[in-house]
Amino acid sequence: MILYSDDKEIKIEVKDESYSYEAVMGEDTLTLYFSHPGYLEIPVGSWCDFYGKRYFLKKDSNLKKNGERNFEYTLILETGRADATLWKVRHTVDNSIKFSYSAKAHEHLRLLVENLNRRGTGWKVGDCIEGTEKVINYSHTYILDALNQLADIYEIEWQITEETIDGKQIKTVHLRKVEYNKDNPLKLSYGKGHGFKVGVGRESGDIPPEIILVETTDRNIDYSTYGAKNLLLPKSKTLVYEGRTYKTDADGSCVMRADKELTTARIVQRFILRVSVPSVLFLKSIRRIISMIL
Repeated sequence: MILYSDDKEIKIEVKDESYSYEAVMGEDTLTLYFSHPGYLEIPVGSWCDFYGKRYFLKKDSNLKKNGERNFEYTLILETGRADATLWKVRHTVDNSIKFSYSAKAHEHLRLLVENLNRRGTGWKVGDCIEGTEKVINYSHTYILDALNQLADIYEIEWQITEETIDGKQIKTVHLRKVEYNKDNPLKLSYGKGHGFKVGVGRESGDIPPEIILVETTDRNIDYSTYGAKNLLLPKSKTLVYEGRTYKTDADGSCVMRADKELTTARIVQRFILRVSVPSVLFLKSIRRIISMIL
């Protein structure tokens, strides 16, 4: 099998135990086991095509050194749907992360796709049921959880399909009944060898958060003059704190490491700052948030 990293090809001989796994409204992964006579660098972001799908390495590979020339590797690659587990739903108008949204099924689906395209590219709305208008409450909700919530409310399934068009990955999100092999169904019966094969379990660590979203107060905020319903961080500002560089986004709604991705395990993903005068926010508030990151 060939993995690609930028313009570099990485050829590996995978073991027979390697497998792909896809669950309805669940994960879609490709697990590769292989050995190599020495250390092999496989950067995060490497990818491969397998049965019409493109799988990406989202986390560092697991390896075990059995000898000077015997390294065992385990790679877990994922499709684009894994991104839905990393990003949270924001309102498309005021960027709030805690709000109620009343809409029909296709409008709810469009909201989630727009959020996916805020951080990634190539996402689009696919087939959707004709659902009535319903209210869904979002509060620091990850997009994957929002998809499950949407499916539960309308008593249906969601599905993400992927295809490569002119070298670009197109990921389509559907809200519909999910059916596979309808013309050639799998026949099951009682007895050994007549059912599904036993699956393989695994455990892996969490991907560190990339940003910290800030939920602030609306006290003493005049929308007509301030231009926002809630207090914002200074927009597009950087700050060096204890040798590390941090920055806020263009909307003033989050803070992140500017020099590298957040890697600490002591991440606080939600921070509520209540102040009554916007002018006191800058250095004190950012330093307070950063103290929670370190």
